[in-house]
Amino acid sequence: MCNYGVFDNGGRNNLVSKNLCVGYAMCVRIADYNLHSTPQFSYGMVRNFASFHYRSAPYATQYPSLAHLDPNISLPLIGNCSTRETCGASPWHIEVASNVAVDGGVVLPTELAPLAPPRFNSTFNANATQEEVGFENNDPIASNCWGIKKNSKIFGLSPGFEATRLDLVGPPAFRAAYASRCA
Repeated sequence: MCNYGVFDNGGRNNLVSKNLCVGYAMCVRIADYNLHSTPQFSYGMVRNFASFHYRSAPYATQYPSLAHLDPNISLPLIGNCSTRETCGASPWHIEVASNVAVDGGVVLPTELAPLAPPRFNSTFNANATQEEVGFENNDPIASNCWGIKKNSKIFGLSPGFEATRLDLVGPPAFRAAYASRCA
C-alpha cells in the first residue's frame, strides 16, 4: 500500500509546492534511490534502453535526449550519471516547498539532508493538526468540505502556502455540488 500524497521518482527541475495533504502517512516522498545511486544507475539505464533501439525511429524521434546519455556512460563506471549535474538523467533542481501535512507528516528521507541546493531544496514545509489548519467546516473529512479559514495558523507555519480556491476546482457539475454542499 502506498500512503503518500505526492510521490516523486526524481528527475530534473521538479517543484512540489503548496500541497495540502490530509491523513497521509507522508505528504511528500522523494525517491532517494534516484538521488543516491550505485554506479550501476547510468550503465543499467542505458543497458535497459538498448533493446528498444533508442538511437533509431520511432524512439530517437520522440525522445532525442536518450542518445545524450551515451557520452555520460564510462567504464569502469567512473563518473556515475547520478552524481553529475551535466548528465541528462541525473536528478537535479528538486524543490519541495510550502507543503502542509495534516495529521500525517511532511517527512523527507534523512539521506537527502546532505544534498544542498541547487540539487535539492526543502523549505517551509509544515506538519499540522486539523485544529491548527482551521478548516471552515468542523468535520472536513465527513463533509468533504476542505475550505480553510482566512485567519488560519497554517499560513504562518508554512510561508508561501496558499489555500486553493475550491470553488474553481473541477468540472461545472462538481463545482456546483461543492458550492451547495459547503456554502
